[in-house]
Amino acid sequence: MAEVTAGQVSASEPRRRGLAVVRCGDRSLHASWAEGTTAFDVAVSYFGADAERAFPEARYVHRYKGGKWDGISAFFASHPELVSQYDYFWLPDDDLAMDGAAADRLLATGITHGLELWQPALDRQSYFGHLITLAVDGVLLRHTNFAEIMAPVISRALLVDTLPLFGETRSGFGLDYLWPQRAAFLRGDDGPACAVLDSVAMTHTRPLGSALRATMKAAGGPTLRQEYAAMLSRVGERHPLFRSMMLAVPRKRVLGGIDACGEPLGSRALAEISLRSLGSGPALRAQPIGKWELLRYWATSFY
Repeated sequence: MAEVTAGQVSASEPRRRGLAVVRCGDRSLHASWAEGTTAFDVAVSYFGADAERAFPEARYVHRYKGGKWDGISAFFASHPELVSQYDYFWLPDDDLAMDGAAADRLLATGITHGLELWQPALDRQSYFGHLITLAVDGVLLRHTNFAEIMAPVISRALLVDTLPLFGETRSGFGLDYLWPQRAAFLRGDDGPACAVLDSVAMTHTRPLGSALRATMKAAGGPTLRQEYAAMLSRVGERHPLFRSMMLAVPRKRVLGGIDACGEPLGSRALAEISLRSLGSGPALRAQPIGKWELLRYWATSFY
């Protein structure tokens, strides 16, 4: 049974343009940004064990056992009016560390550049699954055709378009490829709709592992791969030579960007900057980048 209550934030406090909905457990790090942000109202969707735990940083508190995406679906099913009350929705994991000022820049930068979908980049202390999400020195943002399910910001239009799919997936696998295509369609012009914000970095504090797969297996129902295949069936322009879990996926690409001074960058310039930035200081990284992994990324994402 889902439960949504008002948090301890004053009900008279004006709502903001962004709503952050975080699915969190008992080790959640969301307070690192939630207690300081002035751009987002915060909704905590709690799946932990403490039924009495309070969340004074949250305007909304939701208690629901389950996965991230079916949990977010349940949150909006309990509070459907919130979809029309906010313009943008941030859906971060609970193992991400950043401060409130960075969260504020996250929302402001995406709005300023007219994006439908964007995410903060991952800093050098982060564990990562996709090189395209790692922060590049000296770059404001990169326009991409990929936004990871870890911490996306999506427009209201994109939320309305894809929210019906959330209840069909616990893993969310495949949304990271579907969202950019739907965002480009919803934008309705040739302008960039999706980006990774290098100027707003977060730390992903936990290694990627098998916890999700084990949780889904214990719960029964579709496997992670079955969920992934079902979501990818809705994704166009999949490339037979690029595969994830033996399923064809689109080729992840960096399409252009903007440097720290506000000047546009083409994909060729970004290839050179990225190779130099990501290849430097391996000892400072929580998760090293292999030489061949970096070269493959450079060869396939920019050209």
